Amino acid sequence: MIEDLTSDILSEYYEKKFPLDRFVSYIGPDDFKTREFMFIVNENVVRNISFNTPEKMKEFMVSNSVESAYVGAVYDRPPSKNNRVQDIIWKYREFIFDIDLSDYDAHDSEGNYVGVRTCGCEKYSYCDFCWNLALEAALFINETMKEDFGFKEMKWFFSGRRGVHGWVMDNETKSLTNEQRTSILNYLTMINDPTRSQSLEEIPNEAKPLRNRIFSLLVKPYIEYVFLQDLENPVLQCQNCKSKFRAYDLIKEVTGRKAEGLRFDTLDKRIKESNIKCKYCSSELTNITKQEVENFGLTELKASRIIKQVKETRVFDHNQYNIIMPDDWKVRRNVANDIILRRYPRIDKAVSTDIKRVSRLPYSVHGGTGKIAMEIKDIRNFYPDSAPTIWDALM
Repeated sequence: MIEDLTSDILSEYYEKKFPLDRFVSYIGPDDFKTREFMFIVNENVVRNISFNTPEKMKEFMVSNSVESAYVGAVYDRPPSKNNRVQDIIWKYREFIFDIDLSDYDAHDSEGNYVGVRTCGCEKYSYCDFCWNLALEAALFINETMKEDFGFKEMKWFFSGRRGVHGWVMDNETKSLTNEQRTSILNYLTMINDPTRSQSLEEIPNEAKPLRNRIFSLLVKPYIEYVFLQDLENPVLQCQNCKSKFRAYDLIKEVTGRKAEGLRFDTLDKRIKESNIKCKYCSSELTNITKQEVENFGLTELKASRIIKQVKETRVFDHNQYNIIMPDDWKVRRNVANDIILRRYPRIDKAVSTDIKRVSRLPYSVHGGTGKIAMEIKDIRNFYPDSAPTIWDALM
């Protein structure tokens, strides 16, 4: 818990500003007394606890200055020390999705970063560039739940730090079993290895709605934010020490001449003629952006045209994807796999499938940031910095 988030401040928020009625409207008033809650109090976890009424829950949160609050499932009896959730009968729990930017980070066996956040953010940090990953995931899941499964309503909540939680509000989803929830997640899952880094599954031909949604919702941000973005300033890599340099910047630094806009062949020729080597070990440099273009099976000109076309297209659909991409199955497969790796939603499956899981209580305070886990009314335009803190709420 951050130092200036004191017990007095927490108690004051839950007593004066916590919207109890709004929270109850999300979970419903029925079966409240047999629902499990979890709290962090004085850095200790308090589970297997329930309350006869919402007001009693609020009293507990005020008197104990809870640092973080979570809501769980409904059981046949009120959870307590004598009625642990492992020993009583589960009745239902909301179907919830958890999108966290840390799931877009990964390291290989040697500790090298192989995540998809190319902006430099890791762990708790975020920026405009990588936050779009969370927003795209929310929009993708939202449409998939409605179009492919027929669910009518989803609500999205800020996690309080670097992610969002999506609640499917349709009553029938509450009683979904672990197996049924897993089936839905399996339909959505495209990245299956434990580190969620490189191993990919091909897009199934039978999942046409999902496949078309990938093309219509993810291709445009992929092209704009990821796909060969280094064409605007190619990257050179030392063949020996693996240091990387921006080609245009390095040429100008060494020769004093501008190099912006040079084609690959001309760029490589200038590097050779000017005897430009690695600044650290004087070894030869490789144009890895050129290699990336070639690995996709594209020419430099075709790659530039694809980027220009997509950026100029306001509304994108799967038919335009078919027109823009070359009529070459190897290129299309390479690009499709890279889209899944770089932009496809990375969902914490355990949150969705574990029927006894607890999730952050809407409008509670995140003990690590002091921010409110608020409902997000407009997911397209939400950014974590706009979420109110407990101090904002008490002003």
